[in-house]
Amino acid sequence: MVSVEGRLREASMLVAASVSAIMGAVSPAMAAENARSPDSSAHPPGGEQQTNPGVLQEIVVTAERRESTVQKVSGSITAVSGEELRERGFTDFASFATTVPALSSGTSGPGQTEFNLRGVSSPGGNSATVGFYLDDIPLTAAANSNSGKVVVNPNLYDLNRVEVLRGPQGTLYGSSSMGGTIRIITNQPNAEDYDASAQVSLSNTNGGGFNHTESGIVNLPLVRDTLGLRLVATRDTVDGWIHRIVIVPGAFPGLAGSERGDVAAAPVARDYAHSNRTEAQTVRGALRYEPTDNLDITPTFLYQHVTQAGPSAFDTEPGTQAHYNAYDIPEPYRERLLLGSLNVEYRHDGVSFASNTALFDREQKLTQDATEALMFVFGETTPYLAGPVMFNAQDDTRQFSQEFRATSAGDSRFKWLIGAFYSDLESRGANRSQVPGLVPIVGTANLFFRTQPYALKQAALFGEASYMLTPEWKVTVGLRGYRYETDVTTKVSGLASVTGGDDLNIQNVNAKDNGANPRLDLTYAPSDDLTVYATAAKGFRPGGGDQAVPTNSSTATGVQCAADLAALGLTSSPTEYGPDELWSYELGAKARFLNKRLSVYGAAYQIDWTGIQQGVALSCGFGYTTNAGEARIRGAEIELSAMLADGLRLASGVGYIDGKLTQGSVAVGSVADQRLQTVPKWSANAGLTYTRALAGELSLFSHVEYIYTDERFNGGYLALTPTPSYELVNARAGVSIGRRWSVNAYVNNIFDERAPLNFIAQQATNLPFYDRAATNQPLTVGLEIRVQY
Repeated sequence: MVSVEGRLREASMLVAASVSAIMGAVSPAMAAENARSPDSSAHPPGGEQQTNPGVLQEIVVTAERRESTVQKVSGSITAVSGEELRERGFTDFASFATTVPALSSGTSGPGQTEFNLRGVSSPGGNSATVGFYLDDIPLTAAANSNSGKVVVNPNLYDLNRVEVLRGPQGTLYGSSSMGGTIRIITNQPNAEDYDASAQVSLSNTNGGGFNHTESGIVNLPLVRDTLGLRLVATRDTVDGWIHRIVIVPGAFPGLAGSERGDVAAAPVARDYAHSNRTEAQTVRGALRYEPTDNLDITPTFLYQHVTQAGPSAFDTEPGTQAHYNAYDIPEPYRERLLLGSLNVEYRHDGVSFASNTALFDREQKLTQDATEALMFVFGETTPYLAGPVMFNAQDDTRQFSQEFRATSAGDSRFKWLIGAFYSDLESRGANRSQVPGLVPIVGTANLFFRTQPYALKQAALFGEASYMLTPEWKVTVGLRGYRYETDVTTKVSGLASVTGGDDLNIQNVNAKDNGANPRLDLTYAPSDDLTVYATAAKGFRPGGGDQAVPTNSSTATGVQCAADLAALGLTSSPTEYGPDELWSYELGAKARFLNKRLSVYGAAYQIDWTGIQQGVALSCGFGYTTNAGEARIRGAEIELSAMLADGLRLASGVGYIDGKLTQGSVAVGSVADQRLQTVPKWSANAGLTYTRALAGELSLFSHVEYIYTDERFNGGYLALTPTPSYELVNARAGVSIGRRWSVNAYVNNIFDERAPLNFIAQQATNLPFYDRAATNQPLTVGLEIRVQY
């Protein structure tokens, strides 16, 4: 039987052979014709050039804070239009992310996803390594909360485009962009024309049940050419496929040595099927006011509410699609997001001025079953020591941000941009576990209590300038000077805390730093169809404070934690950690052939990462973050698009990442040449789209997509637990009647792959008995109907 890796090699060789054959077919005369062909970029941002349906359509992007095309941007970027996202069936960014080379993620469910680009993972610390923006609004909130690095998962209905910028974006996008930046760009109100659409998707999941999504938009020109309003609403319901199984009281097996008992063979009191059922409602609105040709004022709001009955995760022991309870403890998750922004653009005398003011407020609540964690804490072998144990977590995050930019306009040889940024974030993470059954045993019900108010203020001045040395050569330099200050106060008590009882321990950490992130690009573009570039850039992320690890002698956990720290030469865990930073060096090329029927974008890079924020996983189940070790990441991506025939388009991409530590750490238990966590060595995708006009206004559409993600190493009870590679295949086909109606049938995950995506961190403590593995949605068959007014 051919292995997955073998199939990937064969697919890569086939793609390479196909490219070589196509390249060999390009005659010198055709190459000369390509060099002379014009490349107009005077299109609305995100709009696709519609000059010829037989050629590849180009997307206009604003990754460099000015309009350009993917072909001309000096850097590796994947851009996909909203129309293509809809045609391929992606309704949220997390599902689309699996198709982007060098972009990986770890997720516990909607609104609980963390992204990594080019191997710059974040197993430690509280700040993400990838920036996440909705239009110009930064949504990657660094926080000492339970989910400070995860991002919102906005619905993708009625988007203009998605841009994924690889490599450090520290000049234009700031501190959480050391690995890259993701930009979700929405459609803006149109003050000229009325527009509306509605879409309904009905589906069924194998092992789950009925799913349905209803979406609609309306665009109203309230005052023609002056005032436009756009409203978008979506309701998404996904039936669950995970089982939560409650064992008959008294029959839950205890520990057999250090192993979990055979829970799959225990008698069942209650089987809650569909325990990870999810519902999400999203409303988005924007009002665009254009009092003059030079001034645009656009207030925007977003409301999103997500509820999930339980995590999309199963117990790795015994490995069925289920979580096993000794007591009937539901594990709901709820998220509420409110976002408001005001964007103002003014153009005068060849300069464009922009201001973006934003405020978001996010609240997350979840409950986890911690009954078996209590066994671990007290060194017991039975879960019936003190009755049911619920562990509750709540995160409240609020951030104000303001950015000003001034940008030169026109096509002069010298272009410039200057700006200022400020953000003020406040968050409060809280955990609580009250166990009444502990009172007769130890005199208190307080197993664990923690509250952690956190503040982060950031300020930056940034600028970028480019100059055309010759008609073919351009040099770009950028610099961002930054300053940040964090303040975190941790208050803890409880049997499983550093106090070992009801006494309250208070710890305050204040940290600040400043510095500069430079960037240098050199670009060679001898024609509109060839761009070669070299880039050197720096990125960083802020440091922060740690909560204390328990070392009291009243619990088995405290004794073990003290021993773990002593083995590292410590009597207590560190209270803070510093920023980490990296330098990235990239060489890339973007080429189009066959009169824009074939495009090949490729890049190779090296990243040198120092002072890495890494999580120290102690055998007692607790841990802390420290700056430990260094790493070198070498990798490459290639993306290929080809019009194989009129109406038949191939799009494929391959990413390779060789990310290893060059310096290990005794504290982390790492050694040189060890692979970085959560980073797949290979990722690949290939999609084939076919459209054909039939009789009258009737046309046919079909699409099939293959996605591959290589093995990763994730932190479970201890770090570097392997999660296997997986493959997904999706297919869609349908018909449309003019612009008005379309009907599509689709099958996602055709071969019903049940892939462990990552191990979710337990809010109480990770256990040596088993990990909980987040998993993807099984085989899902559905029908989608869309009407455009």
